[in-house]
Amino acid sequence: MVSQKIIAHFLSFTLIIAALLTLHSPILLNADFFIQFDEAGQAGFTINLFRGGSVFFYYPSTSNFSYHGILHGLFAIPFFWLFGISALAYKLPAILFYAIHIWTTCWISGKINPRAPFLVGLLMLFCPPAMWFIATHNWSNAIILFLGNLSLVFFIECYSPRKNLPLNVFLLFTTLGLSIYAYTFSIIYAAAIALIFILTSPWWKEVRSNFKSSIILPISFWWKNLGSTKLRFIRVLDLIIIFFLLATGFAYAWGGFAIDIGISSTYKIQIFQIKNFHKPVLQVLILIAVRLLMHRKDLPCIFEKTKTWARTIDDRTKTLVAYGFSGLIIGLSPRIFAIMSGETTRGGQGFDMRLDPFRLLKHLKVLVFERFPDLLGTQIPLREIFLTPSKDPLLPAVVILAVAILGLVAIASYSFFKHYSSAWGNIFKLRGCQFDPILIFIALPTLVCLANILIQNGPQTVRYIYPIFAVTVVWVAIFLLRVRDRSLFAFIALTVLWVAFYSLNNYRFYRDSGVIRGLIPIEKKLDLKEVKQFLNSEGIELAFSSYWTAQRAHLIDQGTVVTPYDSGFYLNTLPEPDLTKIRSFAIMTDEHPSQFIFHLNDKYAVEKTQPTISKDASSTIFYETLLKKNEIQYKKNRMGSYTIFWDFRGDRSRIEELWSILIRNSSKLRKT
Repeated sequence: MVSQKIIAHFLSFTLIIAALLTLHSPILLNADFFIQFDEAGQAGFTINLFRGGSVFFYYPSTSNFSYHGILHGLFAIPFFWLFGISALAYKLPAILFYAIHIWTTCWISGKINPRAPFLVGLLMLFCPPAMWFIATHNWSNAIILFLGNLSLVFFIECYSPRKNLPLNVFLLFTTLGLSIYAYTFSIIYAAAIALIFILTSPWWKEVRSNFKSSIILPISFWWKNLGSTKLRFIRVLDLIIIFFLLATGFAYAWGGFAIDIGISSTYKIQIFQIKNFHKPVLQVLILIAVRLLMHRKDLPCIFEKTKTWARTIDDRTKTLVAYGFSGLIIGLSPRIFAIMSGETTRGGQGFDMRLDPFRLLKHLKVLVFERFPDLLGTQIPLREIFLTPSKDPLLPAVVILAVAILGLVAIASYSFFKHYSSAWGNIFKLRGCQFDPILIFIALPTLVCLANILIQNGPQTVRYIYPIFAVTVVWVAIFLLRVRDRSLFAFIALTVLWVAFYSLNNYRFYRDSGVIRGLIPIEKKLDLKEVKQFLNSEGIELAFSSYWTAQRAHLIDQGTVVTPYDSGFYLNTLPEPDLTKIRSFAIMTDEHPSQFIFHLNDKYAVEKTQPTISKDASSTIFYETLLKKNEIQYKKNRMGSYTIFWDFRGDRSRIEELWSILIRNSSKLRKT
C-alpha cells in the first residue's frame, strides 16, 4: 500500500514537471533573452562558487541582493554539471521549485477534499503570467513558495496520529530554518503555523477565557504587594530584559524590524528597531549588568522556581522541544555560520513598519486594485481595452474571459468565506478551535495581506503576494467541486473558462515576445550576442554599460568585456580587468523600457551638462550630449535596443577625465 502511494506521488510529480517544461518551453528555449538582471547577477556569483571560488552564504554586500541567502542558487549547480554553464541551467531549478509548490498544494488540498488535488494541479498549471514568471525565474521568492509549502506539509503531518511526531517536528523546524535563511519573506509561513498552533492548542481556550480573571487580577495583586518602588522597578527591568532577548532572537533570525508610528516621515516616533546583532546584544548585557548591580538576592529564588516549573514539563514535550530546536539550528546553520564568520550581521531587509493611517490606506488600495489583478493576470487585458486600445484580434475574447475570471474568483471567495465562516471567525477573533487544514487557507492569505499593508514600502511588486495564488486556486477548486455536485456541465464550462483565459493570455505574451510562431516555440535573435561580436571586431577591451545590461552580458557570454558603469558591481564571474592597461573602451546604453537611466553625479557631469540635459533624458541622449558638450568626437552604432559609443577622439585630457569617472565610482554613478 505504501509503495503504491509512493509510485502514485512520483508519477504525479513527474507529470507536473513534464507539463511545466512543455508549457514553458518558449521561455526555456530563450533563457538568455528572459534572464532577469538580478537573476543573472546571482547566477554570476553562483558560477564563481561552482568554479572553485571562496564559499559564502549571502550574496556580497556590493550587490543589490545581499539580503538573499544563496540556497536557490546552489540548486543550479547540479544543472551546471549536467548541461554546462548557461542561463537555461540556472533557470531550471525554478521549474523544480514551482513543481513542488504545485504538488504540495495538491497534497494539502487533498486533506480538505479528496477530489481536489487533480483539479488544483490543473488550475495551477494554467496560471497567470506572474506565476509563469516565478516558475521560470530562479529567485528567492520561488524557493520560499517551495519551502513554505513543505513546512505546511510537515505541520499537518504533526497532527496525524499514525505518523512519527518527533520526526515531523524535526523536519518542520529544519524547513523553517532553511526558509528563514533563504529569504525573510518566510516569516509569513512561520507566523501562519504559529497562529494555527496556538489557536488549536488545548490550553488556548482556557487562557483566553480566563485571561481577565486569572491573569490581569493576579498581576495587579502581585504588583501592589511587591512593596518597595525599587523592587517594582526591578520587575519592570526584568520584563524589558526578556523582551530584548526575544527581540534579539527575532533580529538574529530574520534581520531586524522597526515600528514607526505617525502621520508622515517627518512626524513619527520610532519605538523599536534592531538591525545589527551586536547592538541589541550589547544593550541587553548592559541591562543585565544594571539589574545585577541593583538587586540580585532574588535570583536564587527565581532560578529555583524556574527549575520547579521545568520539572512539571512531561518527557514527551521535552523530546519534541529538543527535536524542534535541533531542526531549527540545522536549518539556520548557514545563517549562523555567516554571522560567526563576520560575513553578515543580518540576513534580510528587516521588517520596518510605518503605522501611518494615510500610508496604510494607500497600501490597501494598491493591494486590492493593482496587485490582486496583477496576480490574476487580469490587469493588462483590462488596461488594454480601456486605457491603451489594441488591435489584437484576441483582445476582446481575453477581456471577456478576464471579467469572467474575476467574477469566478469573487464568487468562489464568497462561497469559501460563507461555508467556512466559523473557521474565519476563529482566526479573526483568536478563538480556540480544532485543527483543520482549512485554517491554513485562511491564516496564510490574511497574514500576507496584513504584512503587505503594514510594511513600510507596502506591496511594491506582485511577488510579495505570490502565496495567495495557490490559496485562490484552492478556493476556486472547492467551489467548482460544489458546482460539479449540482451540474457537471457548469463544472466543465467553468474549468474550460479558466484554462482558456490563461492559455490565451500567456499565448499573447509569447507571441508579443517573439518566442513562438503559431504554436511552435522559436529561438529569438538576441541583440547582446551581436553586440559582443561587434565589440570584439572593433578591438574594444572594455564596454561600460548599465548594471542591468552588464549582469545579463556576463552570464550569456563568459568572458564578455561588458562591465557596469558602477565598478562596485563586478560580478566576480571573471577577474576584474586591469583598468590601468585598458584604453580602448566604449559606452553602451540600453533603451529597453526595463532599464534605468544613469546620470554621472560628478562635477564633470553636473557642471558641464546639467543646464542642457533633462534628468528624464534617456541614457543615450545623456551620453551623446555629454560627449558633444565636451567636444569629444566618437563613433556611434545602434544594434537593436543598444547604442555603442566608441573610438573617442579630441582633447586627451577630457577623454581621460571621462575614463576616470567611469572607473572611479560606486554610488555616484547610480543616480536615477
